[in-house]
Amino acid sequence: MKKISLVFAILASLFISCGNKTTTNSDTQNTEISVIKPFVSEKYNFSVLFPQTPTQSTQATPTDAGNIDLNMFVYSTDEEAYFIGISDMPKALVDASNKNDILQGGKTGALGELGDAKILSEKNITINGHPGIEFEAKGSSQDVEMLVKGRFYMVDNRLYQIYVLAQGSAKNKVEITKFVESFKLLK
Repeated sequence: MKKISLVFAILASLFISCGNKTTTNSDTQNTEISVIKPFVSEKYNFSVLFPQTPTQSTQATPTDAGNIDLNMFVYSTDEEAYFIGISDMPKALVDASNKNDILQGGKTGALGELGDAKILSEKNITINGHPGIEFEAKGSSQDVEMLVKGRFYMVDNRLYQIYVLAQGSAKNKVEITKFVESFKLLK
């Protein structure tokens, strides 16, 4: 039980550090997204269709298992934030845990930021034979209604977090779905 709690704490702390809004283009004020740009990361082995070119950053997150780097790719507007987060978890920790529990912990951490989150849909998925979870939820943060749509995958000891946080009713739901569903592993 202690190992699972540690995994949940790691994932929650990783998500919290992702939750800070990063503005990538000060000229982007319109929430209508008209351009979808393919984005490829050879280093992290994925491709995805971002609405615009994301910014990249890495943040070391101290945990009981040691520092875990959270590698983030973010594009945001005033009403939406598109995230890819990649964390290489300690292999021993992942091997000692159930990967589905890790994914559920990631979802719990993500939704924990919304306080009164209500899950609208959830299902288990896979990518190239690796386990994943897809979910959509509504809640509020600082009295603002939020929608979260995401997919998390465990690929060996690497956690991929693909999700969008959107205010209100998510005017760009088609683009949000396209982003989340477009994530692919290169190999």
